[in-house]
Amino acid sequence: MKLLNEFHKGAVAFFRSGIKALCCKILNGIWISLLTVVCAYAEPRATEVGNYDGDPTKTWDGVVKAGVQVRTFTQPDLLNPDQAVLRRYLQYVPKGLHRHGKYPLVIMLPGASLSAEVGREWDWGDRVERLADREKFLLVYANSYAPSDLTNDNPNDPFFANGGYWRACFNKPGTGPEFFSVDDVDYLKTVIRKVQQEGLPVDKKRIYLMGMSNGGEMVQRAAREMPELLAGVGAVMPVYSLPANVEWFACGQRPQLPLDMMFIYSPGDTLLERIFADAGFAYSELMQDSLTAWREALKIPEQRKKISFLPNRHIEGKGYCPSDDSAPWAQASVNSSIIRYDYPRGASGARLAVLEIVSAAGHAWPNHAPRLSILRYSLTMVFAIKI
Repeated sequence: MKLLNEFHKGAVAFFRSGIKALCCKILNGIWISLLTVVCAYAEPRATEVGNYDGDPTKTWDGVVKAGVQVRTFTQPDLLNPDQAVLRRYLQYVPKGLHRHGKYPLVIMLPGASLSAEVGREWDWGDRVERLADREKFLLVYANSYAPSDLTNDNPNDPFFANGGYWRACFNKPGTGPEFFSVDDVDYLKTVIRKVQQEGLPVDKKRIYLMGMSNGGEMVQRAAREMPELLAGVGAVMPVYSLPANVEWFACGQRPQLPLDMMFIYSPGDTLLERIFADAGFAYSELMQDSLTAWREALKIPEQRKKISFLPNRHIEGKGYCPSDDSAPWAQASVNSSIIRYDYPRGASGARLAVLEIVSAAGHAWPNHAPRLSILRYSLTMVFAIKI
């Protein structure tokens, strides 16, 4: 915890100093360039956009054909009290659910700059829907609120419409207090309430969040500020954050209530490692301190109950990707493997599982053939959905 405390003090001083603007400009530039290259060119556009024109009250033609529907509601503009902003999310309800039954609700949060559609397209495809069909749970793809660099840089491309950035405890690099124009904790609470108000058979004791990158940062804020509504959260390739018993930038200190948590991360994350290094910190060390802070806040014993080495079933081999620096995320992930850490149930009743991708990985949702397996495994681990 010493490093954690030093980082906390140093980070607050650093980001309040005159260097903040320059640092954020550098970080933002790295983030956007890598995010754009990794996401825009690494995966084909498999889902048909069709005649979609970017209207936030509608969605892509291919998404509609998949049985996914768009929902919207208004939320107060915190900087302009007399105005409201339009929020949105995508919703999928498997066929065959019993009206009087009780089913888990899983809410997926995409990374920075991505809309719900693009997060689905680049990270998950239709895999979560197929899993929802098989295991019978209600599914929501959440959508953060502007700004989005991808949306701004592609104003005439509806594929990139409606991107945003989650309002976690720390603001988006390059922005100031004006960034906190909406309340994303309230957004998630409203999404849960809206799903219930539709009369869908939600089990209130089994509501889960799963977030990627900036979405993983946001699920940690939700774990701090709305744990009484959640059974568990999963943070995948997350931006570093801390539990509620630590004051953390825009998030005040409060007792940390128990819930199940799961982290999937790589100490050699090719994006976050570089971003934190430019700010003078080691991402791998910060993540270890983050995991320690969460474990202690949830009153989970230090000793690990079980350590498993998951076999690498997908050997890329020679020629998998260029040998130069044009695809660092792919190079880092070549023949990587996963170590799984399970901890005993804590005195609070909470559970913790950590999947560490070694020695490095690209900043993306962990995928390998067959593509459904890691998603199915990760959701099962933290959400207690019986497979």
